[in-house]
Amino acid sequence: MMSRRVCLLVVTQWIVAFFQTYDLLTRVGDFLGEPLLQEHFIITVRKREQSDQEEEPRNKNDEEMEEAKKQRDENELRHIPIKYSRRAKLYYVRLYGFKWVSGLIEYHRRNKIAFDEDGTIIKRAIKRADWQLNHEQIVKTKKLGDGAFGDVYKGILRTGLMESREVAIKTIIGSISSEENEKLFREAMLMRRLVHPNVVMLIGVASNEEPVMIVMEFAQGGSVLDAVQAKPGPSVYVRIKYCHGAALGLQYLSGQGVSSCGC
Repeated sequence: MMSRRVCLLVVTQWIVAFFQTYDLLTRVGDFLGEPLLQEHFIITVRKREQSDQEEEPRNKNDEEMEEAKKQRDENELRHIPIKYSRRAKLYYVRLYGFKWVSGLIEYHRRNKIAFDEDGTIIKRAIKRADWQLNHEQIVKTKKLGDGAFGDVYKGILRTGLMESREVAIKTIIGSISSEENEKLFREAMLMRRLVHPNVVMLIGVASNEEPVMIVMEFAQGGSVLDAVQAKPGPSVYVRIKYCHGAALGLQYLSGQGVSSCGC
């Protein structure tokens, strides 16, 4: 049985921002929500208009430019915690308590009531993205192997009432450090923009509850290594096709500024 926290995340329409998708907040008052600890949430609101893109000094390296951009974003955004009183069993930010986070957010939005002491008003909710999946959509059918953070499965993704597709599912098992969490989701965000016949495509992420699941395109036919080591092995022509396909995929990744390992 799912906890109330999980049920709430499933039924509400506010984006669950495990990915730092703050670029979606384009107008003053735009907001998105994300879970922190159990029964605690945080609302990120655009407080000021985005700064005009100023030309950075030529002597700045990529890391310094990224840090400058991050600082500008932080100055324009407000991160407001939503707290939970276990005694009263209510969610609150300042003056008003609500049984559900959705009720608290809608009340403040509809009545234009300040969400914090600085007078931050929430206006437009950023909706769930198509890559954000629910665990109920995913069915694991066969274990394929072990990944860096957990197990990898073959499974089914339900995309509609009568529609489904075969997928590969990477599960994140156990607790991971904040650095590992950031690395994992940075990898997933990168994969979202990679579209090529010879590169496995990211379909989405289910992060409403544990274990977190990364859902990817399922590569039919198994691994190249298994195919090459099979008896009898593939012909020279087929082996060349394998190499050609891998080279095309690597060429595409290189053009996207992505380095690949474990080939």
